[in-house]
Amino acid sequence: MTLRTTRFTLAAAGTLLVAAVALPTGTASAAPTDTSGTVFANQQLTQDKQIQGASSAYRYTFWSKDSDKADHLSSGTVFLPDGNAPAGGFPVISWSKGADGIADKCAPSLSGPQGDAPLLSHWLQAGYAVVSTDYAGVGTGAPKFVDGRTAARTVVDGLRAAHDISPSLSSKYVMVGQSQGATVAMNLAAHHDDWAAGGLDYRGTVATGVPAHFDQLLLNIVPGLPLALPAGMTANALFLLAAVRAGHPDLKVDAALTDSGKAWLDRATTECGDQLQREVAGLPLGTLVSDPLSTVQGLPTLLSQYVAVPSGGFDKPVLVGQGLTDTTVVLPFTLGYLNVIRMNRQVTVNTFAGGHDSTPGDLQSAATAFVNRVMR
Repeated sequence: MTLRTTRFTLAAAGTLLVAAVALPTGTASAAPTDTSGTVFANQQLTQDKQIQGASSAYRYTFWSKDSDKADHLSSGTVFLPDGNAPAGGFPVISWSKGADGIADKCAPSLSGPQGDAPLLSHWLQAGYAVVSTDYAGVGTGAPKFVDGRTAARTVVDGLRAAHDISPSLSSKYVMVGQSQGATVAMNLAAHHDDWAAGGLDYRGTVATGVPAHFDQLLLNIVPGLPLALPAGMTANALFLLAAVRAGHPDLKVDAALTDSGKAWLDRATTECGDQLQREVAGLPLGTLVSDPLSTVQGLPTLLSQYVAVPSGGFDKPVLVGQGLTDTTVVLPFTLGYLNVIRMNRQVTVNTFAGGHDSTPGDLQSAATAFVNRVMR
């Protein structure tokens, strides 16, 4: 199969510094003034980052626009399946995983697919290419974490860039997301027409473990609250607050935090999911704040924008899976959300007895049939 490599072009010094952190070797092209979806650099993945069923894989950086319309570098990985591409190219699974941290080292394109490898391998062995886009700025030094709308835009720009790296990709794609990745997937399902330029052919969405209304969890944290949440939920809350604090210093989030809260947010900027979850197990949320987070001017509005999950606007099929013993999402919020969206004729909701991490596997048979159908 054919792979393109981009020419090397000197860009602005600051841009090259960022790219050097993101991709220490490989080829680079494009300046910050180029359009979204343009490849900046790419390099072949080392063998330890490969997954079963992939004939080749590349990590690449590309230009996208964030919520304030500024250009920024994001990163991703493209995995190509074995064999020759069919007529029209390999149909694409666009994968967005649960957020695993905001430090560069937590980007899946750097750390590898790890626990997601069996799922991605399944799609490769079924004849699909997989394009996995990192969260906006994670891996390139300017994280947006779960700004769902920005992340969905980044997915589209990452897909466009992937086609420049591998012309054997089809324009047809299905968005698949788990956890915070489900937030991204549902945003793309509702807003894909906003970024339709580039000839992409969106066919539908598969989402599992949707963390609906996660902002309400944070805004109900008050001083002295003795509640210790499941470690996955606490870690995600810290990642979100740390990203907001770093990206919006004007909100003065620190003014509502205790010294312990500030230290935990600092920790969330350097550690990835599994490690942080081990550290926060049993941590009472009330120890993090000296004032309710709801009193921080501008924070409630920003949080609702960051984690908003659309409940309408779906014009292509959407398949959602949810575990009924999930302790990473706020289950009553998520079930309420699912009751709303299942009224849309494009949406199918499947529930399972299991928890958060088991749901993608529980849905896999139905998801495979769904993807095969919408890709026809």
